Amino acid sequence: MIDNLHDFHSYVGETIMFCQCIEQDIKFIYAGMLEGDFDGNYEDIEKWTLGRTVKNLQKLDNSDNKPYFHKK
Repeated sequence: MIDNLHDFHSYVGETIMFCQCIEQDIKFIYAGMLEGDFDGNYEDIEKWTLGRTVKNLQKLDNSDNKPYFHKK
């Protein structure tokens, strides 16, 4: 149980940091799956939102009709 505002802010801050790590990892995955130079690919997408990255990752993954990431 969170008893004070300071603890609440700490937990929210930690949660946001973990979300940002996940966002960066997804961008790394996308940049690595694209053809071409990883560093250049990452520079092109590093300012994208998480939603935009996930949508484009899904399109790229399904582009060969053999998706790696799927519901199963």
